[in-house]
Amino acid sequence: MKKILFLSLAIFTMNLFSGCETRTNEPPKVKNKKKKDRKKEVDNFSKISGLKKSNRQTFGLIRFLNDTNPTVEEQPIIISGENIKIKGVAIDKHQEDLAAGVYIKAGNEFYKADYGQPNKIVVAKMENPKYLRSGFTLNIPTKKLKKGINQLGLLVLSSDGASYYEQKNKIRIKVK
Repeated sequence: MKKILFLSLAIFTMNLFSGCETRTNEPPKVKNKKKKDRKKEVDNFSKISGLKKSNRQTFGLIRFLNDTNPTVEEQPIIISGENIKIKGVAIDKHQEDLAAGVYIKAGNEFYKADYGQPNKIVVAKMENPKYLRSGFTLNIPTKKLKKGINQLGLLVLSSDGASYYEQKNKIRIKVK
């Protein structure tokens, strides 16, 4: 009788929690997969993060790459040195709130930016004091990127953490 009761309780608990997922802001690491399979998975952020991709665009901008403004420089931007220092801003325009986080896609990898840096310019332009901590920074070692042409993309997590926005404009860089 105790065994049947225990099994019933175990099955009930499994059914109760089977739909629950633990989510973090970091994409899970892919383990024990062939390099070819890993590349396919990394190409799609929604598959590895469990987040839904929004069809909308939000406000996100890479403002500086190693002190160069990529919005006014001719691309590809030449990158030399040991690191790419990225600075930018991002908000969840649709929720009128800060984003839950920011990722930079470089090649086939995703890098979590340090989000929450003060940025008074966005507060002034958007006339919303909520956006004070809308800045982000990230350093990517150039040895992690292939030599030659690479693309940098910006992914902004929605404020509720349920989806992400992928900016359409990419930045082309050339790693020496």
